Amino acid sequence: MNRRRKILILAAAVLGAAILIPVIRHYQLRAATGAYIAQLKAQGEPMELAQVIPPPVPPEKMVPAFFAALLHSSTRMKA
Repeated sequence: MNRRRKILILAAAVLGAAILIPVIRHYQLRAATGAYIAQLKAQGEPMELAQVIPPPVPPEKMVPAFFAALLHSSTRMKA
C-alpha cells in the first residue's frame, strides 16, 4: 500500500470514530435518562408540567390588601 492510501484510511477511521462516538454516547444517555424517569414515575414523582404548576389565582384574590383597603376607603368617602 502506498503512503497516500494509508493516510486516507487513517483519516477515514478518525473521522468515523469522531462521528460514531458521540452518536453511541447519545443513545447511552437517552437510555439512562429513560430508566431514571421510569424510576421516578414508579416512586410517584410528578413528571408532567401540569402536575407541578399551581392553580391560577382568581381575579378577586389578585388585588393586594393595601389596594383593596384603599379602594374600600375611597368608596366610603363618596357615600
